[in-house]
Amino acid sequence: MRNILKPVKNTLLVIAIITLILTINGICLGSDDTPEKKLLSDYTKWESVGKMAVDKALTLIQKSGSKLKKENLIVLTNAGYSEISGDLTQAALDGLTAVTGASRGRNTLAEIHSAPWTPLWFAVFDRESGYCAYLEVKASDKDIPEKPDERIFGTTTVERIDADYLYGHGNEYKSKIEKKMFGGNEFRIFTIANAIAKGAPAYVVRAFEFHDHYCPGVNSGILLANYIKKNFPPDDKGYFIQSVTPWCKEDALQVMLNVSAPSEAWCIL
Repeated sequence: MRNILKPVKNTLLVIAIITLILTINGICLGSDDTPEKKLLSDYTKWESVGKMAVDKALTLIQKSGSKLKKENLIVLTNAGYSEISGDLTQAALDGLTAVTGASRGRNTLAEIHSAPWTPLWFAVFDRESGYCAYLEVKASDKDIPEKPDERIFGTTTVERIDADYLYGHGNEYKSKIEKKMFGGNEFRIFTIANAIAKGAPAYVVRAFEFHDHYCPGVNSGILLANYIKKNFPPDDKGYFIQSVTPWCKEDALQVMLNVSAPSEAWCIL
């Protein structure tokens, strides 16, 4: 019996030694590559990117002579939608909030819908002075280092974009928009930032975010949704929207009524 058990004991001893070595070298328990530690590392990295972005944005706005107050700041970003090398970027939202105080509850943080392959961008709008600083992570930076610095930003600019100023300087801003002063996100930022600054309610901002800008089309959807809610109270099954010639309005209907809009036209598109 002893001769039979001896090889088994030797095998168990070898396994125990290998396990101990792997554990000491961080390959087994306590490894730096565990999903939990990777998640924490990614969170810390993108949170720091958010903080860095708004710190830089606030510095740019202050250089214009503006005296900033947190209650006047509105932050717009596609963080959480944009992905970089497979990394999810939503932790940047916490970084933005930590520095500016902007939040969903205050209706001062707008998360703009975008495709995951679009560049990550941040915009900070001071409703008091009308200045907005824009920063965009370099599209060529596929791998952001664990401890990123300001070199990750390819576009950093500040412009005055309050509605009154834009109306008075149309020709000047036409050329700036053509040059993509905000990385091609000019219309998104102009319209949504000014709408929030003028007191647009949260449900309206949600529609703007999903549609990714404010326009007459999405506005018509908001009016339709409010009319439906007032005049046609939903039953237990809620609403069903059949839409012909779908356009911008459907995005507002989906957000405000929690519906989809199936039709042949949607299939064609």
